[in-house]
Amino acid sequence: MPGPSMPGLVRRWLRHPLILLPVKSLAVIAAMLLVGRLLEQQHWTRMTQVLLVDPITIVTIIAVFALCTRAMEARAITELAPNKALTETLAGFALGTLAFAIVIGVLAALGLYRITGRDDWSILAAPLAGAFVTGVFEEILCRGILFRTVEDSLGSYWALAISAAFFGCAHLFNPHATWFAAIAIMIEAGIFLSAAYMLTRRLWLPIGIHAGWNFTQGGVFGVAVSGTHSEGLLHATLTGPVWLSGGEFGAESSVVAIVVCGAMGIALFVYARSLDHVVAPYWRRIAKVAAG
Repeated sequence: MPGPSMPGLVRRWLRHPLILLPVKSLAVIAAMLLVGRLLEQQHWTRMTQVLLVDPITIVTIIAVFALCTRAMEARAITELAPNKALTETLAGFALGTLAFAIVIGVLAALGLYRITGRDDWSILAAPLAGAFVTGVFEEILCRGILFRTVEDSLGSYWALAISAAFFGCAHLFNPHATWFAAIAIMIEAGIFLSAAYMLTRRLWLPIGIHAGWNFTQGGVFGVAVSGTHSEGLLHATLTGPVWLSGGEFGAESSVVAIVVCGAMGIALFVYARSLDHVVAPYWRRIAKVAAG
């Protein structure tokens, strides 16, 4: 029998996880950095940043991801199915907003979160747009590329563990980061956002959750987002033990956030598993097919 053609061999190699993962990741990161560098050379007003720069950045990231997926995998990009984009993004945004509102409500009830002032409503536009840029970029990298690629080979459980560990460790480079904060993010975002992707098999729900969480945390309640100071609608302070309040890193490194987001993530994961959305490792899938 004739062997595979050269295009077939190239396609097979491009689909290999050890090639697919770094190439797609570097392409998306390069697109983000390049667009950011080009656009930052201009002196934009805040409203131009919100209405022009941030949308261009989002579209560029999605387009590069889509082009790489088409070129390297030759498949439909189901994880960005447009017919579910609005409803699932809004649902995720509401869920992310609710999650952080619960966290801040508990911290306020404990006397650890205190409001010291407020700003004009117009300040909300910039953090809202920025939250979606971050949400799209990080979810495409961590769920659309890392989680999905690992899952195709090693299955859902390994994909969840590896993507959560990567996501948490990546935040160690943020200001005021600690290992406790990294572990907190592994549990909160790693499980919560991966389970959201598993439930729908699309990126819109985790993008919405990610954006809603960041926007509510920084844009509304004025709490630092992953160690970065935020100017929000409310001016506030977090006091008390770092393990409980989150300290300078922000409330997402609070044990309260771990409990709230961990519980939501487990609930989504159990729901996804009940729908048979858990993928087995490739060797088990092969064995199942061979067994008939």
